[in-house]
Amino acid sequence: MTVLPPELLLLIFDNVSVRTLASLSLCSHQIRILVFPLLYRHVVFKTNKELSQFSSRVISEANGGTLIDELRVADHVHDLEFEGGRAVVAYDADKLELLASELQHMKALRGLTWSARLPKNPTIFSAVQRTCKGIQNISLHIWGYFDCHDGERA
Repeated sequence: MTVLPPELLLLIFDNVSVRTLASLSLCSHQIRILVFPLLYRHVVFKTNKELSQFSSRVISEANGGTLIDELRVADHVHDLEFEGGRAVVAYDADKLELLASELQHMKALRGLTWSARLPKNPTIFSAVQRTCKGIQNISLHIWGYFDCHDGERA
């Protein structure tokens, strides 16, 4: 069997779906290390449960809860997206606060997109901007009291 160099494998892996990357990460330890950063480049939350699980993992890793440094999620996230729309009444304020406090560990974070109801503590966005030195974009699409699309109360 011919072994491809990691650089070529990364070029290939960069063009496959997240589902395929997840499957590939189970093949071997070496492949997992290669695809891990690609798996966590863009993280989307659609529920409080997903936010809670992600926050717990980032906090655990910040406290030494990972066996291999290359596999720390916080080191590879480029974009965080909160996609609640009308489906999620509001993201858990405590989990958001916890995640915001850990964002300083996300050295690769460049963007945050918020497509949900306004959080109970909207100052969290300025906290993100202060703590994340590399952040370049914070995009807000707020579902509020009035839905600007149809003019009716949400």
